[in-house]
Parts: sequence; structure tokens; C-alpha cells
Amino acid sequence: MYREDKATQLAGYLITRAGGKCNYTVLLKMLYACDRAMIETWGMPITYDKWVSMHCGPVLSATYDLIKRANRGRSVWRDYIRTEGYNVTLITNPGEEMLSDAEIEIANKVFSVMGGMQYGEAIELTHQKFPEWTDPGETSVPISVSDMLGAMEQAGDEYVNEVESHFQANELLAP
Repeated sequence: MYREDKATQLAGYLITRAGGKCNYTVLLKMLYACDRAMIETWGMPITYDKWVSMHCGPVLSATYDLIKRANRGRSVWRDYIRTEGYNVTLITNPGEEMLSDAEIEIANKVFSVMGGMQYGEAIELTHQKFPEWTDPGETSVPISVSDMLGAMEQAGDEYVNEVESHFQANELLAP
């Protein structure tokens, strides 16, 4: 189940680290990298968003929809984050009390690699670093946790089964 509250806090944390404003494509790539790193390390994502491959790389689908719909409608996201052209800016800091120390640590690691990147650099990095991504052309295709785990070198069968069981238990995978 998508955690818009945690996605908002994670995005707010990364945007704050970027000085209060960030290219939204770079932000989406960082959010995906954070979810992926949490799965790789702890067996569960931060946001529980749906991941998709798009032409410009992997993104969090529901979060991307919040950014695209700009500033229309009510949502937790829009209470804190505003879309301005190709950037997202903080209206006010959403805090980070829902984020664990491990999630903050991963966000810091991801930011240290991607935080200073330009749009094209972030896209290129995700194309190269995440083998579960495929170019779907002008559409999008889902990235499953199985695809993601299969692309991780150290994810053995036992770990893959454990993570997939967690996702099934939380109704995130079809049985």
C-alpha cells in the first residue's frame, strides 16, 4: 500500500538536502534508488509505491502522478511540496519522524551520489546502474520486486523468497 506520507517525508528530506529545490526527475531517480537500496538491505521499501520503467528510467508511479498533477487537489504531498515547471520546491518541511534511522542513512548515501546531478546525468546513471529497467518507449511497464531482486547480484534464492513473502503478506504481489 503506497505510503504517501513517507514518500513526502523522504522527498522533503532529499529536497532539503538539495537546498529546498530539486529537478523532479532527479528527485524521482533518488526516491527509486532509496526504495531499491532499502529492499536490497532490509527487504522492504520505504514508500511502497509502484515502480515502473519509463523512457527516462525507473520512477515511482504514484509519486510521479503527484508531481505531474502539479498543485491540483488535496494530498499530503501538496501540503508540503510544490511543482514549479521541472522542479519541486518545499512549501514547508514535512519532517522526518516517520523515517527510520536506516531510511535516513540510505537517503544520505543516495544523495551523496545523486544529489548534485543534472537531469541527464541522473537518467544515464539509472539506465546503467539498474538492470531491471527496460526502455518501454512512449509508455511505461511495471518493475516487479522479482525483477528488482533478480538484478541484485547478492540476492540469493532464500532472500528473494523472503522478500517476496513479505510483499505477498502485505498484498503487494499477486499470489
